[in-house]
Amino acid sequence: MTFVQNPRVRDLNVAAKRKTNYLGYFISAQLDGGGNFIQWLQNTVTHHTSGAFPPQKRQIMRDELHHRTNGRFLTGGDMKSLKLECLYDPSGVYGSSTYINKTSTGKTNRKYVGGFTAPSDSMFGLDSDFITPTSTFSLTSPLIPSMGSYGDKAWSRTKPKLGESQFFNFAAELREWPMQLKTTAEGFHYAWKSIAGDSRYYTRGYSRSERIANELKHAMGPREAAEQFLNVAYGWLPFIGDLQKLANVVGYWHNYVVKYTKYNGVPVRKAVSLFDDTQITQLSHVDNPVSGISYPMPCFPVSWPADFFVSPPSWTLEQIETTHVSGVGNFTYYRPEFDVSTSYFDTDWARINRFLTISGARITPSYLYNAMPWTWLVDWFSNLGDWVEFIGDVWQDSLVCHYCYATQRRRRLRTFTNTLPLHSNTVSLRFARLLDAKERKSNTSPFGFSLSWDGLSARQYGILSALGITRSRR
Repeated sequence: MTFVQNPRVRDLNVAAKRKTNYLGYFISAQLDGGGNFIQWLQNTVTHHTSGAFPPQKRQIMRDELHHRTNGRFLTGGDMKSLKLECLYDPSGVYGSSTYINKTSTGKTNRKYVGGFTAPSDSMFGLDSDFITPTSTFSLTSPLIPSMGSYGDKAWSRTKPKLGESQFFNFAAELREWPMQLKTTAEGFHYAWKSIAGDSRYYTRGYSRSERIANELKHAMGPREAAEQFLNVAYGWLPFIGDLQKLANVVGYWHNYVVKYTKYNGVPVRKAVSLFDDTQITQLSHVDNPVSGISYPMPCFPVSWPADFFVSPPSWTLEQIETTHVSGVGNFTYYRPEFDVSTSYFDTDWARINRFLTISGARITPSYLYNAMPWTWLVDWFSNLGDWVEFIGDVWQDSLVCHYCYATQRRRRLRTFTNTLPLHSNTVSLRFARLLDAKERKSNTSPFGFSLSWDGLSARQYGILSALGITRSRR
């Protein structure tokens, strides 16, 4: 059995425009023998740019679509998209005005009437973390971020979790309670001694330096302070938290039974945020050295005479990179002790199982895994713990996934700013390009991200048939 899949590949490439841009013209003044202005000369020099300008938007996307529902695609599979957008017209003219020069005597004998062009691709950084409108767009590009283990994290964070407390964790913490009390008592002892010291040093005529040495001796050092921190952060706080959860189980027992019964065998949808990050970086900055002749201009085809500027022009390239990863899941679990439609619901054994489930006192594969030494270190470098928990969910709680997917979006906004401190006024030209990469990774079956329909066991098909999921596949 396979899904009906309709992969769609779209390549959006707005054709490059061939156009001639007339940016403006310089005019020189006609002076008399005394250097006084007579008139502006009519023989002007026009500056322009011509040729094919890069497209304003490029995108390539592959989207796996399933059946339409009322003309809309409500479900789908994996998706990748890479889009570059110039948030300006590459063939446009910017900052049009009249700009004058100043000679060494403070007079004006030239002016420029016109504007500036957009910078070239090289001004936005020709590095591996970006792309140009004329580059080759590929769905295998490293600019599309890898999903990594976010699929498994989406599964773990969006699936229903049965159990309002961690009974076995609380029982294990009780064994450490005497040591926690001992460490805390020692902390109070050090704190008191550091404040009061030893009274013998004040009654037997000891000198001031001997009393100070005594106070330092009894002060809490770095080692003792570290022990107290660990005792509170990883001892008392988890212990009190688990104790509070157990108290809630007792106090709100009826509410939990109603909740678990209500959602037993019913699809439950949940959306979570898995990762958010924003980084602002200045990629480059150029300050031109002082010149008495001319200055290079990224937004102009030729150099500009230096006497038009109050100070040298400069330009900066900045990047704002935002990354957002989210997960959405729709799951169904089934526990017979919460099924009010059966006679088993009112039996004593069902009541015992309800207590074990809600209080977290069931022995599960996940509990046995966490009880093993050094498994916390294994989970630092792998998602083995998630897989152990996944196995227990399927075989103990008959957990079934209707759909689950993780989405990642990374946006790189690069802004090129050209600052022109001209005599007429300071001009700041800003040009931005946005690189938008998206990916969606969907589960390949209702039992996770790495198991296909063909690999389902007879028991798993039995669960699907009982819940009617096989009839609603798309």
